Amino acid sequence: MDCFSGIKPDDFGVLYGFSLFETFLVNEYGRVFLIEKHIDRLFDSMRHFGFDSHLTKENLLSMVMDYIKKSDLKNTILRLTVTCGNKNKGIDPAILFSTREYTYSKTIYKTGFRLMVSGLVKNANSPVIAHKTGNYLENYMEGQRALNNGFDDVIFLNAKGEITETSKSNIFFVHDGRLHTPHLSCGLLPGIIRKWVIEKTKDLGLLCEEGHYSLETLLCAEEVFVTNSVIGIVPVNNIDNKLVGSGVRGKIAALLMKELQDVM
Repeated sequence: MDCFSGIKPDDFGVLYGFSLFETFLVNEYGRVFLIEKHIDRLFDSMRHFGFDSHLTKENLLSMVMDYIKKSDLKNTILRLTVTCGNKNKGIDPAILFSTREYTYSKTIYKTGFRLMVSGLVKNANSPVIAHKTGNYLENYMEGQRALNNGFDDVIFLNAKGEITETSKSNIFFVHDGRLHTPHLSCGLLPGIIRKWVIEKTKDLGLLCEEGHYSLETLLCAEEVFVTNSVIGIVPVNNIDNKLVGSGVRGKIAALLMKELQDVM
């Protein structure tokens, strides 16, 4: 299902991939967990890149909620895209909605993901690295390469050899009983569920350190898991055909998964 409002061929979103998007999981009750956080992130990116639009956060939130209600969406992945437009030609930003079926099996939460390390180096200084832009081809191609090689996703490293994120998710790991995740300065998206995990660990009396970590450190982890707003939290059992920890879901991942499932 697709819905759009007047996208033009000369829109910078078409010409250069100059667009922004958010992806939501609409649950069985037609609700989206932390939807306001998604809208905040999208609006902040619009402002950062100077989108010439009269839209407000309230407008965007209302449009998403109305679309979910009118389309009677449930157990569906919804994407909201806002193009940049082209003020040189009087083209306003376009708003697009698209949906796809939620196809992830529940077994992934027990068996976990298999990840491979990408040979593509992420630029931590890229002006788009911390934003969900339509310029997403690198991530898509590397994600497909992982699938074609029998893995679920890739892990990106930056020019310093530090782990950053996967093509679709943020990454966490446990080392010496303590939770870690790459710092935003490594070059990664500030994920909504990433932030939720960091805040939830404080509520649970756990520590989550944001830092700069090598691949070798990750490979020695006791447990690894990835997060995003569609899959929630999924454990990782294998990296480059090397077993992670004991190869089964770890205690911290299991605890956080339970906490998230109760609210998502």
